[in-house]
Amino acid sequence: MVIRFTQTKHAMKKALFLFLLVAFQTRELKADLGSCVVYHAKFYLKNGAIFNACFEYSGYERGASLDDKGCNEFCSDAGVFRLFRQKQREDYYNNEVRVYKNLHYISPRALRKKANNELPVYGFVLTEDMVLLDSGEIQKMVFWKAEYTKRYWLTSEIIIGTNGMLDTLSNEKYWNSVVFSTDSWESDTGKIQYFEYIDGPMGGYALYNFNPNINIAELKRLIGSKFPIDYQTFWKEFRRKHKVSPDVSLPPRLERLGNEILEERLQKIKKWFWEKKIVLIAVNGTC
Repeated sequence: MVIRFTQTKHAMKKALFLFLLVAFQTRELKADLGSCVVYHAKFYLKNGAIFNACFEYSGYERGASLDDKGCNEFCSDAGVFRLFRQKQREDYYNNEVRVYKNLHYISPRALRKKANNELPVYGFVLTEDMVLLDSGEIQKMVFWKAEYTKRYWLTSEIIIGTNGMLDTLSNEKYWNSVVFSTDSWESDTGKIQYFEYIDGPMGGYALYNFNPNINIAELKRLIGSKFPIDYQTFWKEFRRKHKVSPDVSLPPRLERLGNEILEERLQKIKKWFWEKKIVLIAVNGTC
């Protein structure tokens, strides 16, 4: 569930950013792949609500980088509001901006530390701390600060979860973990493939298991009971239901609707795993 000030919204955008265990540690890589800046501000809404929050801006544009003093042209009250509106226009799927009242950074730790293994850094937001906001709802914004994100923004989604999940990821060590994908270079069979990390233009999932009663074999059995998600069949049936030919692009409204339905399905799967004390995180490789 996403908090809105005008209505409660159940669908969240499917996040396709993921993680690599050993990547994006140097300035050269960050420069080549763009960067991500977190903007902090106080939001004054037209309905009278006032709160502190932040939003991310990533990519290659000016808003995604800072100068040697940690500033750019958007580091002002008027500038940050202008960038917020720009981000909303660029959001192909939602036409609203994800705003985080509190953005945490966590690095899951293994019970048995592996040699020379970099810990991935994920962003984490409590469900009640995420707001989908339209710029038309904002009266003004007061700029606070801008900083580069600490998370692997290009390869990992921001985890949306509960206080219990945040406490577990922050303070407990996981027993085992797997990274898997149902993407295939050679076919669309949807066969589950396991990796140390995902590389190339494939997407998948990382699972961290905090349940001592579940070993790797059982973890893979649970994965097999829930995956793969048959995206091809879903979109084929979705087009048929809405009478859209496979030869034409879906209108933005229908594409948003389809992605919201898929996100709801994925959230149910994530909840199912978390009930077993397993954290499921969408991940993605890079080319």
